Amino acid sequence: MKIVQGVENLKSEPLAPVVALGNFDGVHLAHQEIFRVAVERAKIFGGTPAAFTFDPHPLTVIAPEKAPLLLTPFEKKAALMERLGLELLAVEKFTPDFAEQSPEDFFKNVLADKLGARELVAGYDYAFGKGRAGDVETLKRLGNDYGISVNVVDPVYVDGTLAGSSQIRRLIGEGNMEAAAKFLGRDYSLTGTVAKGYGAGKELGAPTANIDAPGCQLPGTGVYAAYADVDGERFRAVVNVGTNPTFDRQRLTVEAHLLDFNDSLYEKNVEVFFVRRLRDEKKFPTPSDLAAQIQKDVVAAKTLLTD
Repeated sequence: MKIVQGVENLKSEPLAPVVALGNFDGVHLAHQEIFRVAVERAKIFGGTPAAFTFDPHPLTVIAPEKAPLLLTPFEKKAALMERLGLELLAVEKFTPDFAEQSPEDFFKNVLADKLGARELVAGYDYAFGKGRAGDVETLKRLGNDYGISVNVVDPVYVDGTLAGSSQIRRLIGEGNMEAAAKFLGRDYSLTGTVAKGYGAGKELGAPTANIDAPGCQLPGTGVYAAYADVDGERFRAVVNVGTNPTFDRQRLTVEAHLLDFNDSLYEKNVEVFFVRRLRDEKKFPTPSDLAAQIQKDVVAAKTLLTD
């Protein structure tokens, strides 16, 4: 997939692009349906399945206090889009000046003139332009004016509940990883560089990797069965999200103990896939009691992940 930072940097107009519109944080089932339609429509006339999105999230510019924690940092989002069949990703840096464009100016300047869209695909609740003044009806009207077809994708439900990023964040924050996975179509993951931790895990016989994933939605505090991908290999893992109360820590951390792994992880890039919450985080009377519980957690994770 070709990634273009800023539509003005397109070297040549893509061939009959069918452009999916949205922020797409999470790349959940509703987003996947939008991409499916874009890919399907592009195949009909040999066009280019594409997406237009923003980085950073618009709310970080318009209302920073309301900006959500990310489900998918940009690199993860792009990788998932490519896997779903998109061939072009146009990424616009969201700035105060860009936010001032009217829906009409955005449509003409970006979608029609610079991207040369043949068709557009958007979710039923898509909004665009200054103050989110444009909606899908505006999109259809402008599409008609410029001869660009507009495909609106209906909402997607899972077990009667609307699939959306806010719902997924809530479930992850509650530690309900199995429910979140139903909306995502995959296990939720965090990717980060292993940073120096307190070293307590090693002393307890269960060395951990301290995963640093700033700005991302963390699962609720607790202990999880997970998988960890390192250098192209996958390992079973037990992951603690919390403050390590047995040692009276204050800082919230994500610490992964990889099973059957004996090498150093420091400064490596690790992606942790959360499968199921095993238990609450709790304060133990002594470090020895915590060490004994960790061994029980390891057995529980091995059984779960083997099944």
